[in-house]
Amino acid sequence: MVYSLDDDDTDDLEKIDGLIDCGMNEELFLAIAALRDDTDKYQWFTDGDKWIQCSEIRFSTYWAYNDVDINTDTIHKATVNELVEHFKEKE
Repeated sequence: MVYSLDDDDTDDLEKIDGLIDCGMNEELFLAIAALRDDTDKYQWFTDGDKWIQCSEIRFSTYWAYNDVDINTDTIHKATVNELVEHFKEKE
């Protein structure tokens, strides 16, 4: 579950396992909300160094038609933990 609250009454929410507090970080919220299995559109991919947001339904299509300089052995859909760390650095 993802939430973004800016109020003092979040004590009960923090006790629920699996919650991710995006705070006011809209980019993080949107990145996590975009995670799906049926499409890659708007999802983030990383090789551990570079970050790419996919604008196509499949990343393979995006990669094939764009000049993308990535490590094809390690590129993968970013996990929730990777997204949290990546966007935390941007705050």
